[in-house]
Amino acid sequence: MKLFFSLVIPAILVIIIFSGCKSSTEKPAVEVDSTSAAQNADTLLLNEFKNLFYKQVQGLKAKNAGDYLSTLKINSFDSIQAAKQFETITQMYDLDYTIVKFALLRNDNRTAEVEVEMKVEKINGPPFEDHLSVTRHILENSEGKWLILESREINYTVLRPKQ
Repeated sequence: MKLFFSLVIPAILVIIIFSGCKSSTEKPAVEVDSTSAAQNADTLLLNEFKNLFYKQVQGLKAKNAGDYLSTLKINSFDSIQAAKQFETITQMYDLDYTIVKFALLRNDNRTAEVEVEMKVEKINGPPFEDHLSVTRHILENSEGKWLILESREINYTVLRPKQ
């Protein structure tokens, strides 16, 4: 029994002593003020918006109507028009879409406005004007999911033909 207590008591003391020591791998707490918290929230929101447009571009490149249409807030008439337009373009052309610039212009909890500059180049198909387009998009937060509600092209620049 003496041997038991002579081993257990020192072991308990060692545990008690070292449990109060601070680990050298712990990171110090970082104070976050309301400004940096708002910036973090804006960055997360901006990334969410960018991901919406990347999904749309991937749907166009893959000729996947479901992915493309899932980025739009559409009613029954608009969905028919959008589906027809998507089908026509993807059947006629193989196009490459590249997002060149992306800017968040305004946002609140319900709507946002973004400006997207996109380069569109023909890979295959009948004659087509490779171009840069700048489009303003109104987004709507519908049940926690951001969707493209409206789009207006504000600038269209034809790129020089490839030599």
